[in-house]
Amino acid sequence: MNLNLHSFPKKYFWQKALPESSIAIFVAVFLVLLIILIVITFFIINSETLTRIDNALVIFLFSARTPFLAHVFYIITSFANQGTILSLSAIMFCYLYFKKEIIFAYALVLIIAGTEITFQLMKLFINRPRPAANIAYYVEKSSSFPSGHSATAIAFFGFVAYYLARNTNSKNKKVLVTIFTTLFVLLIGFSRLYLGVHFLSDVIAGFALGGLWLLLGIAFNKKLRLQTGKVHRDSSPEIYF
Repeated sequence: MNLNLHSFPKKYFWQKALPESSIAIFVAVFLVLLIILIVITFFIINSETLTRIDNALVIFLFSARTPFLAHVFYIITSFANQGTILSLSAIMFCYLYFKKEIIFAYALVLIIAGTEITFQLMKLFINRPRPAANIAYYVEKSSSFPSGHSATAIAFFGFVAYYLARNTNSKNKKVLVTIFTTLFVLLIGFSRLYLGVHFLSDVIAGFALGGLWLLLGIAFNKKLRLQTGKVHRDSSPEIYF
């Protein structure tokens, strides 16, 4: 069997609607995120080196923690609580449904459901303990790896940024949306470290996991829009797919 990996995404996702350079970038980013997730998971299970680095950073941030900043980051981290993300996702789904953007609604469900199920299963099977209780700003009952807040933050807010960017013709607005979303998601990830409820490797793995599902959702969205004629098969690139 002749398996051509280069032609696979073109055949099954975009059907030549995108230039090969865009497909190559998409595949490269997907593979990088997947490798990061696999490598970190491997070292968490099989090596103590990464654990020592994680512990050193957690202790350093704990020593530098101030009550004011801890309160600020507690507010920031609340934007990615499970209840908050699910509520915001439900609101976004209803908005897309009533706007008759059903394909985007389906993509949102895939992204959020895939991210939630995957990180919950990883937490269950890897069962990594969180930082010590005397370091944590507040108690979290679930296991540590990967960070669900980080995963769902990049999945949900990344999807919102993708949707907003696709619905504006202004390059400046696209750039602003991308920058703001990136900074906000990074702040959520850092809040998990500053509050002492996650290790750095948890957060990076969470970002990689959420990013993978975000890319899969974008590809799924693109495929459905092609099938329903929402995207014309021409040679002009869609920067935001």
